[in-house]
Amino acid sequence: MEKNVCIVAKINGLPAPILKSISTVILQADDPTWNAKIKQYAFVAGSPAYAKGVYEDPRATSKYAAVDKKIFDANQQYIKELEVIFTKKFNQISSKLPQELTDAIKYAHQETGSFEGKKYPSIKEPAVWTPTAKERYNDLARQRAQRIEWDIVIQKNFDWLFSLIGKDNALTSTQLVTSSQLKWNGPVLEQVATVQAT
Repeated sequence: MEKNVCIVAKINGLPAPILKSISTVILQADDPTWNAKIKQYAFVAGSPAYAKGVYEDPRATSKYAAVDKKIFDANQQYIKELEVIFTKKFNQISSKLPQELTDAIKYAHQETGSFEGKKYPSIKEPAVWTPTAKERYNDLARQRAQRIEWDIVIQKNFDWLFSLIGKDNALTSTQLVTSSQLKWNGPVLEQVATVQAT
């Protein structure tokens, strides 16, 4: 939306009686009563003098601009330090990944299928259902269910691993291939390392 703006300002050097008679009125560009107010001032003081509006970014003229810049610069330093710490930790972790993959495959070969047909001991009901007996029975039932669920999760992990490498495999080498670039995803630092296995 375009608006013509009447600018009347107090100028240093004008006689005191004139300065007293000058009043400042600010109208927003999106003021719905713009036309009515302009007509009111035109009726009182004659047709105002119009000129193009002047916009100043309050952030550029803020008395806190220097402080804001210091805070921004300090935050940039913190971000750089975080990236250095993250990179150091990432390099430590990623350097161990080839050996961890080797160990994982070895472990999977030892444990694969160990949960198939596994028997879980049943829980005996108490002879007398006291509040304590009921609480103990429910605790044991929850623990048994959690063991079963956890074994299922582990078995699914084994199945996923062997779907990639096959159950009958002989691992000959593992190596860390090039990592992705460090990047910010919102407030989160991300980097991906890939291990290649033969």
